[in-house]
Amino acid sequence: MRRKCVIVRRIDALIFAVVAAAIAFCASSAAAAPAAAAATTPPDKGAAAVADDYVKQGRALIRAGDNAAAITMFSKAIAVEPSDAEAYAARGDAKANLKDEKGALADYDEAIVLDPEYEYAYATRCDTRDVMDDDSGAVADCTKAIALDPTDGYAWERRGRANYYLNNLTNAEADLSKAIALNDSDGEAYADRCNTRREAQNIDGARTDCTQAVALTPDRPFALMSRGHLEQATGEFAAAITDLSQCLAKDSSVTICHFYRGLAYANLGEWAKAKSDYGMFLAADPTDADALFNRATAEKHLGDFKSAIEDAKAALNQYKIDGRTSDAADAQKLLDSMHG
Repeated sequence: MRRKCVIVRRIDALIFAVVAAAIAFCASSAAAAPAAAAATTPPDKGAAAVADDYVKQGRALIRAGDNAAAITMFSKAIAVEPSDAEAYAARGDAKANLKDEKGALADYDEAIVLDPEYEYAYATRCDTRDVMDDDSGAVADCTKAIALDPTDGYAWERRGRANYYLNNLTNAEADLSKAIALNDSDGEAYADRCNTRREAQNIDGARTDCTQAVALTPDRPFALMSRGHLEQATGEFAAAITDLSQCLAKDSSVTICHFYRGLAYANLGEWAKAKSDYGMFLAADPTDADALFNRATAEKHLGDFKSAIEDAKAALNQYKIDGRTSDAADAQKLLDSMHG
């Protein structure tokens, strides 16, 4: 089952972003030097310096959490120096933080047009494609980033995550293991490998990885979500509820934790709590067929047949739209059981 966790990953990767962008900018500037020397008209070094200052101010604003103001600064840099690939990539970062994925993608595209060897732009465009559910595109971009810089653990981790969503579990585990080998303090890589190993039925390996992810990043919701999902899938429902509740306490926008906690409550027969969690998840994703089906099941157990029938019908319709024939048959059975 595909269940993407919505997280502000650009802030998660901020330290990487600042350092990698600085390295990439130096590399791209060095690569551009021969072409600049051959140009008929020398570049305006004053404009480049002004643009660089705007970029530095913009990155400081990202660190301060003011992405809208950062976008203004990066746009000023671009206006002064339209060929500044770093300014486009940095503006893409700020837009991604504001969940403007299409705008971010456009900026990363332009950065790559300006500098086809800009490794950081490929890595961050990979990340954006992942969030947009373009997993094949994410794999392609991260593969290019890795070819340009095989030591970029971020690109290995993001490609591993994309391979996980494509159900290429062997490739996913290999990528994530490489990311961990490059940086064994990367909690997200451990959490991603936990998810991959869970799907591959390597439960002991998954549990070890999730424990390490939480130890490395105890304040991060992604690690708690991953461990909570594992616990729910292995029947450790009370533990799952604890971890998923902590996940939501740290970031209430990670609504997938409501979905998994709802499953745990349902397995414990706590139908009112299960219904509440599915409702919270559906508030963010109202057409999710699985959540509609699960809420209908909870409502049936609670004796609220009117709501249960309404949700079951909605689930049935969405399953048909999604082409999930077997699940649609289950929704029809649930409806039939209430029509008696």
